[in-house]
This record gives sequence, C-alpha cells and structure tokens, in this order.
Amino acid sequence: MLSAFLVSVPPVIPYVAEPPVVDGFRDDSAWTEALVLDDLRVIEPNVGAHPTDPIEVRLVKDQRALWVLFRCFDSAPETIRAVQRGRDPDFSGDDCVYIAVDPVGSRREGRVFSVGAGGGMGDSLLSANGRQRSARDTPWEAAVQIDDEGWTAEIRLPWEGLQIQPGVDVWHFNFARQHRRPRELVRWRVIEQGRSWTAFEDDAGLGGFSDVKVPTQWTFRPYGVVRHQDNNGDPKSTTGDAGFDLSFDPLPGLRLTVTANTDFAETEVDDRQVNLGRFPLFFPERRDFFLDDSDLYDFGGINRDPLPFYSRRIGLDASGNRQDVDLGVKATGRLGQYRLGFLNTKMNGSGVVDGENLGVLRLRTDVLRESTAGVIMTWGDPAGGRATTAGADFNWRRSDLEDGGTATGNAWAQFTDNEDSSGGAFGGKLSYSSDTFSIRGGVARLLEGFDPKLGFVRVPEADEWFYGIYRAWRPSNPLIRRVKVGMFGSIYDEIRPNARFDRMTFEPLELQSERGDSINVKLERYQEQLPDAFSPIEGVSVDAGEYDYWRGSVSWSTPNQEALSGSINLGGGEYYDGDRLQYSGSLDWRVQTGLAAAVAMEWNKLTYAGQSELVRVIRARVDVSPSDDVTFNIRLQYDNASDLLGLSGRLRWVLGPDRDFFVAIDEGLLRDEEDSFRPERRAVAAKLGWSIRF
Repeated sequence: MLSAFLVSVPPVIPYVAEPPVVDGFRDDSAWTEALVLDDLRVIEPNVGAHPTDPIEVRLVKDQRALWVLFRCFDSAPETIRAVQRGRDPDFSGDDCVYIAVDPVGSRREGRVFSVGAGGGMGDSLLSANGRQRSARDTPWEAAVQIDDEGWTAEIRLPWEGLQIQPGVDVWHFNFARQHRRPRELVRWRVIEQGRSWTAFEDDAGLGGFSDVKVPTQWTFRPYGVVRHQDNNGDPKSTTGDAGFDLSFDPLPGLRLTVTANTDFAETEVDDRQVNLGRFPLFFPERRDFFLDDSDLYDFGGINRDPLPFYSRRIGLDASGNRQDVDLGVKATGRLGQYRLGFLNTKMNGSGVVDGENLGVLRLRTDVLRESTAGVIMTWGDPAGGRATTAGADFNWRRSDLEDGGTATGNAWAQFTDNEDSSGGAFGGKLSYSSDTFSIRGGVARLLEGFDPKLGFVRVPEADEWFYGIYRAWRPSNPLIRRVKVGMFGSIYDEIRPNARFDRMTFEPLELQSERGDSINVKLERYQEQLPDAFSPIEGVSVDAGEYDYWRGSVSWSTPNQEALSGSINLGGGEYYDGDRLQYSGSLDWRVQTGLAAAVAMEWNKLTYAGQSELVRVIRARVDVSPSDDVTFNIRLQYDNASDLLGLSGRLRWVLGPDRDFFVAIDEGLLRDEEDSFRPERRAVAAKLGWSIRF
C-alpha cells in the first residue's frame, strides 16, 4: 500500500541556486541536480518501441524560470536536419523537440514550445479543443549545439510567460522529439497512435510548483515607426508615428493590456488566393496583438463558419488593408476554473468605421474532466452602426478512451441584434477519432436576419450539414506505413429559393510510404442550385440554374526530410456546364542552416460556353537567417486574375527578449496590356519596439 502511494506521487523538479547558462552546452553544474526523464517511447512508426537513438530530458527551476535540457543522441550526426532559424519557422523538415505544458492543471489548455536543431524557436497556444494555434511571442530563450554524438537544446521558460495559477503544485507536461532520419516520433506520455500528444494523462504531472510566485510586473513597450507610401496617382508621403503597449497583472493570473495608436507594420502579408467559387475566402489572423490568448475565443468547436468573433474584422478592411486603431484595452487570464477575455478597440475617426468601438467579451468555465462551457458577446460594426452578437456554447471532450480514441461533442447558439436586422443561429457536432477510424457529423441553422458583424459567415441564412468518415490501416509491409480511405462532405441549403450547395468528396486512396512519400486520390461531386449568375474571373460568366458535376484529382508529395522536396497535383473534370483542368506543384529547397527557398504554382484552365480562360497563381519565398537573431524573408506572388505582382520583404532583428527591429517592404506592380509591369503601390516601414519591465 505504501509503495502504491509512493508511485502516485508526481516527481518533483528541484530548485537550483545557480541556474544554467542558455548556450546549448550541458556542462553547467545545475544539470547534475536535475530531474531526469529518459523513458520516452516511439509513437510513430512502432508504438512503444525504444527510440532508434536515446533521448534524455532534464528539468530544474529557480525563482524566475523553468529550465529544460534535451539531449538528443544521434548515431549519424552528419544527417541531422538543421535548417530553420528565427521565430516560428516551419519545422516539418527539421529535427526538433517539443514541450507541452499545462501550468494550471486544467487538462484543457496550455502552451507548446518547439526548438529545432538549427536554432529556430516556435511557440503556440494549446486550446481547450486540443488544437494548437499561433501565439504572440513570449519572452523565452533557447540555444542548440550539434556535436559528434547528437545535439542538445537548452531552454529557459520564465514564469511570467506561462501565466501560471498561484498555488497549483502539479503541472502537466509532455515532451516529444521529431527525429527526421528514421522518420520517428518519440513521446514521454500518450503512447498511442491517433491520440493527441497534448492529452495530458494522470502520470504526466510534475510537482514542486506550489511556491512559484510571479511578482506584479509592469511591462511598457513603446514603439516608433517610419513609413513611406508611394501609391499610383497619389502624392508620395513619408510619415513617422509612435505608440505603446502597457501591460500589468492586477490579480495573479489576470493580465491587463492597454495599447495606443496600434501599428502592425511587422505583420506578414496574406497568401495570394484566387476564388473560383461564389463564397468568401477565409484568411487566418497574423497580428501578434490578436493572436495572444486567441484560443479563448474558440467557440462551439466551430472551425470557420459561423464564427461570432473574427479578429480580422478589427483593423483590416475586406481587402486586408490596415485601418488605424487609436486605442485598445485587453484583459485575459484565469481565475480558478474561469477564464476571462475582454477586448475593446477605438477605431480612428477618419476611417471607414468613423471612430466606432469594436470589442468582444468571453467567459468560459471548466466543467467535467476535460469539458468547457461559456458565453460570448461582441459589439460594433466595422462598416459603422449599432451591432451586437451574443452566444453560449458547451464543449465536451474525452481523450482517455481505452482504444486511444478521442470523442468530442459541441453545442452552441448565437443571436444578433443589429441596426438593420436581427436573428439567431444554433448548431452542434459530434466526432470520434483514433488512429484507424474517424467519424464526425454536425448541423447548423442560420435563421433569417442573423448577421454577426464582427464574425465570419460563409453562407448566410442557410441550413448547414457536414459529415465525414475515415478508415485507416497499418499494413505489415516494410514499404508502406499507413493507408486510409474515406469520404466527407458539406451541404448549404439557403433560405432563399433555388439556392443550395452540396459537395461530397471520396478519398479511395491515401497512402503514406515508410520513406515519407504520400499519394492521395480524390473524387468530388458537386450539386448546386445557383440562384444568380456570377463571374468567377473576368471572361467567364456562370448562369443561374441547376448543376451536377464531377471532378477528380491525384496528388503526390515527396519526403520533407530531404534537402529537396516537393508535391504535384493533377485534377480535372466538369465545372458547372464547362470544364476545369487544374495542375499545381511546389518545391522546397532547404539549402543549409539559415537558408531555405520554396516555390508554388497553380494553373486553372476554365472552359465554359465557348469561353476559355487560364488562371495562374505563382508564389515564391526565400528565408535567410544569418544568425538566430536575424531573419529576412522575401515573398513574391502573382496571379493573372488581378494582374498584380506583389513583392514583400520582412527583416527582423531580435535585439533581446521582447525587443525587436523590423523593416517591412510591400510593393505591387500591375501588368498592363503590353505585358509590362508598372508600379502600382510601394510601402516601406521601419519599426522599433522595446520592452521595459519594472
């Protein structure tokens, strides 16, 4: 009985008087006192096996931070993939390690930190539905070293960046390694394929945190920006501006932030897309101010539609152009089992919204073992006028099923009261997924007059259904790792007459080889009642009427652990009463540490009513990182629908924790009738931000 009690006591991370130096070397005396975790197991491909090369995790703490050391042994160190540097890079082709931490013991949310063998660092929010999403960079540190036995990652996580809950002694963790050469994924806990590695288990707790204290801290971050504008037909202008962010913790676990004259000059441009359908496109949020704690605003398990709050409605117009935000107030945090989120912005009176207040209030509470319930309210209309949205949601989740599967259920309701209309919407979904089987289904009803002005709705005033089912196998074939078949679809049945969209996709084959190649075959059926004619591109007009057509595609991608990898997709079939031929491809070249390039191309040939048009989209990117502190990204995009060639560049120089210098360039060239390009717009901005903590 005593032995059972001792086993149930979580291991304690020790305090050290002299913390390590973050340099990637493991020779600090503090690491001899560390808690050592060396019982990691393979999750992919051979569940439960010992790793091809050993891995060891060491942990210590002091009064200011948690320290983690990964020692990743490698019997072939010359093959270590170490390309990416800088913040939030794409680690899919690199050797890297991960930390997932739940510092409040909720089993629902937390943070994920990743470090690549090249020195790149990434962090993301872990939301209550198990998804990871981009987060505002927190002030943490990491350094790596490669030697003749493998590589080491040394990490410092300050308490203030984790938003801890005072008095919680046991935090939940998981640690993972992505080993590219054998294409092996290794974990400390959750040794089950198909189950999220962030499903924190009972034995994933580490203790000794009850006396951790984060002193009340004020952070003042002033910034200055110089901007040069040169738009075709407008006078050139060079302006300077300044603003600031001020944040402090009025209560433990609760953070208040005030932002004045907010500027997002450092934000990357959106990926260029060509819309060949009649529904609006969805673009992800990229601005740090709105990414921070954005997981709290997840609502009802809704991925994209209908969202009660879509942060891009604030400070951006429909074309993605920035609008001035004069003042913003934000409060986020956790008080016991409750999480609170509040955001209010005052738009510039000279803009489209005429000084409108735009904001959101979110309250969520933990219920049952892994579930949540909450309410949300938004106010303001980006187009001007009175608008309010209110909603409630319940999100059920069980990730500890005996077969390694995860079951979820969501129910929600929303109501809008606007100056010109009012209405409601409600819906829900159920899903189950494991490594070998997945099924989901859901429904939403958007009643007449429902219009969330700060949200996103793909098809207004419609009944929506969606469904999906998959079956997967892991054959005992040394060349094949996984085979999957399935089908999924969605239906939008609009309230207005003769308006319906039905898309069903069959996937008779999705194959992943042991080497890393992937082959996917799709067959799609579209049934649509088109109430009005529309023009997807200039030169092609689709008449109103009923349509029933099929398309098919096959795609192939090569292993991304190789220095040169790529993909190709070939598709074709009907397009309303015409035809559509699609072919696309991409190449990724990871040249060396700190240098990578990629190019992607897509062609769509539309033939309709004797009309034939070719739509082309080209995207290219070069990432240069001469050091861990300096990154330079160049992006080139062109599509012949707009005939606009976009060139953007972004230089980031990290001067210290939460201290950055940015230079952003955005230039647009318009193609004329003589196939030459003339300048359409040019914008250059330099921004310096410097955090002062006291």
